[in-house]
Amino acid sequence: MTEPEKSRVTRAARNASSMLADPTRIPMPCAILTCLLLLLTACSQAKPPTDSPWQHEKISLAPQPPQVRNPLDPALLVNDPCRGLSPAQLLGLRIESPGRRHDTESLVSCVWVMYAAGTPAVTVYYVPGRQTGLSELYLLNSSGEYGHGYFEPTTIVGYPAVLNSSTDDRSAGICHLSVGLNDQFAFSVHTTNVTGGDPCQVADTVAAQVILTIQHSGR
Repeated sequence: MTEPEKSRVTRAARNASSMLADPTRIPMPCAILTCLLLLLTACSQAKPPTDSPWQHEKISLAPQPPQVRNPLDPALLVNDPCRGLSPAQLLGLRIESPGRRHDTESLVSCVWVMYAAGTPAVTVYYVPGRQTGLSELYLLNSSGEYGHGYFEPTTIVGYPAVLNSSTDDRSAGICHLSVGLNDQFAFSVHTTNVTGGDPCQVADTVAAQVILTIQHSGR
């Protein structure tokens, strides 16, 4: 290597050292490249989010029954559903007294026969161990359980209720009504052989009397 060549190499090395010591002297293309490298490094070290704002609220697609604002203790019905109607109420409803207890593996119930031709019957029952109130009926409705019957929310003396059945036999004098006494407990009224009137109106009246009986029992 000649002396002029050695001199050029020495100057180039000095310029490179000075640029590394002072980043501001790095030419623009090199500065841009350095920034991109720093950005890529930061992105590779960033941690993925562990939470999402959409996860804070779970939306239920199935509608829910109204909340029971004045919950009642169902102990009277739990102990004996035949106590759901008093002798005076039975007389006013033209129902024979006393009721007949009729329990199965899945139901606790009481059956009364009304004073009329065709002996229409009224059954008051509940499902032991079920603590979902009316919620289960609403879930069944959302799944199409009552597509060939009826599902009609209503209220009985201020308590949420729903007329419900997988088949519509109301024209044959049959109606089924469920009422929530609190958010965990519901009872049902089933009417059969009702002639010359609305079977669901009979169920409504019986359910209202049962609620009044429970309310007075707690006083």
